[in-house]
Amino acid sequence: MMRIFIISFFFLAILSCEEEAPQSLSWEEKTLLDSLYNDEVLKIHPAMDSLCDLRYDSLVSFYRDSLWNQRIEEITRQLERIQLQ
Repeated sequence: MMRIFIISFFFLAILSCEEEAPQSLSWEEKTLLDSLYNDEVLKIHPAMDSLCDLRYDSLVSFYRDSLWNQRIEEITRQLERIQLQ
């Protein structure tokens, strides 16, 4: 029994010996990351704008209808509440 305990202890001790990950990025890494991000955003910006232009009318229509339906439901609830009084 003691042998199993000792073997388990050593096995767990070996597994727990790992190098800790850095807690945060250095300012050089942050600067590099920021510049890479900005470069990629500039590349995909025209494609994203064209997708927005293509879907704009349908999205406006959808959300306008959605808001209209919510408002009608709200009015209906208020009218029901008034009728119950």
